[in-house]
Amino acid sequence: MKKITLLTSLENDGYIHDDNLLVNELEASGYMVQSKAWETLQDEGEDLFIIRTAWNYTEHLEEFFKCLESIKDRLWNPLSLVKWNADKKYLYELYQKGLGVIPLSIADDKLSLTKSLDKLGGDEFIAKPLIGAGASGLVRFNRSNLPSIDKETIIQKFYPEITQGELSLIYFDGKFAYAVKKTPKVGEIRVQEEFGGIVSAYTPTDEQHRLGAEFVGSIPGKWLYARVDIVPGIGVIELECVEPSLFFSRCDQGAKLFIEAISKYV
Repeated sequence: MKKITLLTSLENDGYIHDDNLLVNELEASGYMVQSKAWETLQDEGEDLFIIRTAWNYTEHLEEFFKCLESIKDRLWNPLSLVKWNADKKYLYELYQKGLGVIPLSIADDKLSLTKSLDKLGGDEFIAKPLIGAGASGLVRFNRSNLPSIDKETIIQKFYPEITQGELSLIYFDGKFAYAVKKTPKVGEIRVQEEFGGIVSAYTPTDEQHRLGAEFVGSIPGKWLYARVDIVPGIGVIELECVEPSLFFSRCDQGAKLFIEAISKYV
Protein backbone atom coordinates (compact mmCIF):
# COMPACT_ATOMS: atom_id res chain seq x y z
CA MET A 1 0.00 0.00 0.00
CA LYS A 2 1.45 3.36 -1.05
CA LYS A 3 1.98 5.89 1.74
CA ILE A 4 1.18 9.60 1.27
CA THR A 5 1.76 12.42 3.74
CA LEU A 6 -0.01 15.75 3.46
CA LEU A 7 2.19 18.51 4.88
CA THR A 8 0.41 20.82 7.28
CA SER A 9 1.52 23.10 10.13
CA LEU A 10 1.44 23.24 13.91
CA GLU A 11 -0.15 26.69 13.58
CA ASN A 12 -3.25 25.75 11.58
CA ASP A 13 -6.39 27.44 12.87
CA GLY A 14 -9.11 25.95 10.67
CA TYR A 15 -10.21 26.04 7.02
CA ILE A 16 -8.95 22.51 6.32
CA HIS A 17 -12.30 20.89 5.45
CA ASP A 18 -11.29 20.42 1.82
CA ASP A 19 -8.19 18.47 2.79
CA ASN A 20 -10.29 16.22 5.02
CA LEU A 21 -12.26 15.40 1.86
CA LEU A 22 -9.00 14.62 0.09
CA VAL A 23 -7.89 12.28 2.88
CA ASN A 24 -11.18 10.39 2.68
CA GLU A 25 -10.90 9.97 -1.10
CA LEU A 26 -7.25 8.91 -0.92
CA GLU A 27 -8.06 6.26 1.65
CA ALA A 28 -11.02 5.08 -0.43
CA SER A 29 -8.60 4.75 -3.36
CA GLY A 30 -6.33 2.43 -1.40
CA TYR A 31 -3.63 4.79 -0.14
CA MET A 32 -2.34 5.01 3.42
CA VAL A 33 -2.62 8.69 4.32
CA GLN A 34 -1.56 10.88 7.21
CA SER A 35 -1.06 14.59 7.85
CA LYS A 36 2.17 15.83 9.41
CA ALA A 37 3.26 19.29 10.51
CA TRP A 38 6.31 20.34 8.52
CA GLU A 39 7.93 21.87 11.63
CA THR A 40 8.24 18.45 13.33
CA LEU A 41 8.38 16.25 10.25
CA GLN A 42 9.62 12.70 10.70
CA ASP A 43 10.41 10.87 7.47
CA GLU A 44 8.94 7.37 7.70
CA GLY A 45 9.77 6.39 4.16
CA GLU A 46 6.57 7.68 2.61
CA ASP A 47 6.17 7.33 -1.14
CA LEU A 48 4.92 10.89 -1.60
CA PHE A 49 4.75 14.17 0.31
CA ILE A 50 2.24 16.80 -0.83
CA ILE A 51 2.31 20.34 0.55
CA ARG A 52 -1.17 21.33 1.66
CA THR A 53 -1.99 23.54 4.65
CA ALA A 54 1.54 24.65 5.54
CA TRP A 55 0.28 28.23 5.51
CA ASN A 56 2.86 29.66 7.91
CA TYR A 57 5.82 28.79 5.70
CA THR A 58 6.28 32.41 4.60
CA GLU A 59 7.19 33.34 8.18
CA HIS A 60 9.84 30.59 8.42
CA LEU A 61 11.05 30.33 4.86
CA GLU A 62 14.60 29.02 5.37
CA GLU A 63 13.46 26.44 7.92
CA PHE A 64 10.70 25.35 5.53
CA PHE A 65 13.12 24.91 2.64
CA LYS A 66 15.51 22.98 4.89
CA CYS A 67 12.69 20.61 5.88
CA LEU A 68 11.71 20.05 2.24
CA GLU A 69 15.32 19.45 1.19
CA SER A 70 15.34 16.15 3.08
CA ILE A 71 12.30 14.82 1.16
CA LYS A 72 12.73 16.63 -2.14
CA ASP A 73 12.88 13.46 -4.25
CA ARG A 74 9.35 12.55 -3.10
CA LEU A 75 7.92 16.07 -2.84
CA TRP A 76 5.20 17.66 -4.96
CA ASN A 77 5.22 20.26 -6.08
CA PRO A 78 9.03 19.98 -6.50
CA LEU A 79 11.27 22.01 -4.22
CA SER A 80 12.73 23.97 -7.15
CA LEU A 81 9.23 25.14 -8.09
CA VAL A 82 8.34 25.90 -4.46
CA LYS A 83 11.38 28.17 -4.18
CA TRP A 84 10.54 29.93 -7.46
CA ASN A 85 6.89 30.45 -6.56
CA ALA A 86 7.39 31.42 -2.91
CA ASP A 87 8.92 34.76 -3.94
CA LYS A 88 6.47 37.03 -5.77
CA LYS A 89 9.28 38.26 -7.97
CA TYR A 90 8.05 35.45 -10.22
CA LEU A 91 5.08 37.71 -11.00
CA TYR A 92 7.37 40.51 -12.09
CA GLU A 93 9.33 37.99 -14.19
CA LEU A 94 6.15 36.87 -15.96
CA TYR A 95 4.98 40.47 -16.34
CA GLN A 96 8.25 41.39 -18.06
CA LYS A 97 7.75 38.45 -20.42
CA GLY A 98 4.46 39.98 -21.54
CA LEU A 99 2.04 37.63 -19.79
CA GLY A 100 -1.29 39.02 -18.60
CA VAL A 101 -0.27 39.89 -15.04
CA ILE A 102 -2.04 42.85 -13.44
CA PRO A 103 0.50 45.67 -14.01
CA LEU A 104 3.03 45.88 -11.20
CA SER A 105 6.31 47.32 -10.07
CA ILE A 106 8.78 46.61 -7.27
CA ALA A 107 9.76 49.32 -4.79
CA ASP A 108 12.11 49.26 -1.81
CA ASP A 109 12.10 52.86 -0.56
CA LYS A 110 10.14 56.10 -0.84
CA LEU A 111 11.84 57.24 -4.06
CA SER A 112 11.29 53.96 -5.91
CA LEU A 113 7.73 53.87 -4.56
CA THR A 114 7.00 57.30 -6.04
CA LYS A 115 8.50 56.24 -9.37
CA SER A 116 6.39 53.07 -9.31
CA LEU A 117 3.18 55.05 -8.75
CA ASP A 118 3.98 57.41 -11.62
CA LYS A 119 4.70 54.45 -13.87
CA LEU A 120 1.49 52.61 -12.94
CA GLY A 121 -0.77 55.67 -13.01
CA GLY A 122 -3.94 56.25 -11.03
CA ASP A 123 -4.45 57.30 -7.43
CA GLU A 124 -5.17 54.10 -5.50
CA PHE A 125 -2.72 51.22 -5.13
CA ILE A 126 -2.00 47.96 -3.37
CA ALA A 127 1.30 46.99 -1.74
CA LYS A 128 2.12 43.43 -0.75
CA PRO A 129 5.30 41.71 0.41
CA LEU A 130 7.37 39.54 -1.92
CA ILE A 131 7.06 36.72 0.61
CA GLY A 132 3.54 36.26 1.93
CA ALA A 133 0.37 34.20 1.66
CA GLY A 134 -3.37 34.62 2.23
CA ALA A 135 -3.33 38.42 1.76
CA SER A 136 -0.85 38.73 4.65
CA GLY A 137 0.74 42.17 4.69
CA LEU A 138 -1.49 43.53 1.93
CA VAL A 139 -2.00 47.31 2.16
CA ARG A 140 -4.36 49.50 0.15
CA PHE A 141 -3.28 53.14 -0.10
CA ASN A 142 -3.39 56.33 -2.14
CA ARG A 143 -0.93 59.04 -3.10
CA SER A 144 -1.77 61.14 -0.04
CA ASN A 145 -1.19 58.28 2.41
CA LEU A 146 1.92 56.41 1.30
CA PRO A 147 3.02 53.33 3.26
CA SER A 148 6.47 53.12 4.78
CA ILE A 149 8.59 50.76 2.66
CA ASP A 150 12.09 49.59 3.59
CA LYS A 151 12.35 46.34 1.62
CA GLU A 152 11.37 45.10 -1.81
CA THR A 153 7.58 45.22 -2.14
CA ILE A 154 5.13 44.52 -4.94
CA ILE A 155 3.17 47.63 -5.97
CA GLN A 156 0.03 47.34 -8.11
CA LYS A 157 -2.61 49.78 -9.23
CA PHE A 158 -5.92 49.26 -7.47
CA TYR A 159 -8.72 48.38 -9.86
CA PRO A 160 -12.35 48.71 -8.66
CA GLU A 161 -13.06 45.33 -10.29
CA ILE A 162 -11.09 43.75 -7.44
CA THR A 163 -14.04 44.40 -5.14
CA GLN A 164 -16.13 42.03 -7.30
CA GLY A 165 -13.82 39.13 -6.50
CA GLU A 166 -11.43 36.71 -8.17
CA LEU A 167 -11.62 33.55 -10.20
CA SER A 168 -9.43 30.56 -9.38
CA LEU A 169 -8.71 28.12 -12.21
CA ILE A 170 -7.31 24.86 -10.85
CA TYR A 171 -5.03 22.51 -12.78
CA PHE A 172 -3.70 19.04 -12.07
CA ASP A 173 -0.73 17.56 -13.93
CA GLY A 174 -0.94 20.12 -16.72
CA LYS A 175 -4.69 19.87 -17.28
CA PHE A 176 -7.56 22.16 -16.31
CA ALA A 177 -9.73 20.52 -13.64
CA TYR A 178 -12.34 23.04 -12.41
CA ALA A 179 -12.78 26.63 -11.28
CA VAL A 180 -14.34 28.68 -8.50
CA LYS A 181 -15.33 32.29 -7.96
CA LYS A 182 -14.26 33.98 -4.72
CA THR A 183 -16.40 36.97 -3.75
CA PRO A 184 -15.36 39.25 -0.87
CA LYS A 185 -17.85 40.53 1.64
CA VAL A 186 -19.07 44.12 1.22
CA GLY A 187 -16.34 46.64 2.01
CA GLU A 188 -13.55 44.06 1.76
CA ILE A 189 -11.09 43.25 -1.03
CA ARG A 190 -9.64 40.09 0.52
CA VAL A 191 -11.50 37.08 -0.85
CA GLN A 192 -10.33 34.41 1.61
CA GLU A 193 -13.06 32.65 3.58
CA GLU A 194 -11.46 33.65 6.88
CA PHE A 195 -12.19 37.26 5.91
CA GLY A 196 -15.81 36.55 5.04
CA GLY A 197 -15.32 35.66 1.38
CA ILE A 198 -17.79 33.37 -0.39
CA VAL A 199 -16.55 30.62 -2.71
CA SER A 200 -18.79 29.14 -5.40
CA ALA A 201 -18.38 26.90 -8.46
CA TYR A 202 -17.63 28.76 -11.71
CA THR A 203 -17.40 28.00 -15.43
CA PRO A 204 -14.58 30.01 -17.08
CA THR A 205 -15.01 31.76 -20.41
CA ASP A 206 -12.87 30.84 -23.40
CA GLU A 207 -10.67 33.88 -22.78
CA GLN A 208 -10.19 32.94 -19.12
CA HIS A 209 -9.24 29.41 -20.17
CA ARG A 210 -6.71 30.88 -22.61
CA LEU A 211 -5.24 33.12 -19.91
CA GLY A 212 -5.01 30.28 -17.41
CA ALA A 213 -3.35 27.98 -19.95
CA GLU A 214 -0.82 30.70 -20.78
CA PHE A 215 0.22 30.94 -17.15
CA VAL A 216 0.44 27.24 -16.30
CA GLY A 217 2.43 26.89 -19.50
CA SER A 218 5.00 29.25 -17.99
CA ILE A 219 5.63 27.09 -14.90
CA PRO A 220 9.23 25.83 -14.93
CA GLY A 221 9.62 22.06 -14.85
CA LYS A 222 7.07 19.36 -13.99
CA TRP A 223 4.29 20.03 -11.51
CA LEU A 224 1.37 18.25 -9.89
CA TYR A 225 -0.98 21.13 -9.09
CA ALA A 226 -1.36 24.84 -9.81
CA ARG A 227 -3.96 27.55 -9.34
CA VAL A 228 -4.32 30.67 -11.47
CA ASP A 229 -6.10 33.58 -9.78
CA ILE A 230 -7.72 36.06 -12.17
CA VAL A 231 -9.47 39.39 -11.67
CA PRO A 232 -11.96 39.26 -14.57
CA GLY A 233 -11.26 41.83 -17.24
CA ILE A 234 -8.03 42.96 -15.57
CA GLY A 235 -5.54 40.10 -15.44
CA VAL A 236 -3.83 37.47 -13.31
CA ILE A 237 -3.15 38.38 -9.70
CA GLU A 238 -1.39 35.17 -8.60
CA LEU A 239 -0.06 31.85 -9.90
CA GLU A 240 -0.13 29.52 -6.88
CA CYS A 241 2.12 26.45 -6.86
CA VAL A 242 3.08 26.01 -3.19
CA GLU A 243 0.06 25.42 -0.93
CA PRO A 244 -3.05 26.82 -2.64
CA SER A 245 -6.52 26.00 -1.40
CA LEU A 246 -7.97 23.65 -4.01
CA PHE A 247 -11.64 23.95 -2.99
CA PHE A 248 -12.51 20.26 -3.32
CA SER A 249 -15.88 20.89 -1.67
CA ARG A 250 -16.91 23.16 -4.59
CA CYS A 251 -16.45 20.43 -7.21
CA ASP A 252 -18.04 17.00 -6.78
CA GLN A 253 -15.16 15.31 -8.61
CA GLY A 254 -12.42 17.67 -7.40
CA ALA A 255 -10.61 15.35 -5.01
CA LYS A 256 -10.95 12.41 -7.42
CA LEU A 257 -9.41 14.45 -10.24
CA PHE A 258 -6.49 15.30 -7.96
CA ILE A 259 -6.01 11.65 -7.03
CA GLU A 260 -5.95 10.68 -10.72
CA ALA A 261 -3.03 13.07 -11.12
CA ILE A 262 -1.34 11.88 -7.90
CA SER A 263 -1.47 8.28 -9.11
CA LYS A 264 1.11 9.14 -11.78
CA TYR A 265 3.66 10.19 -9.16
CA VAL A 266 3.55 7.32 -6.64
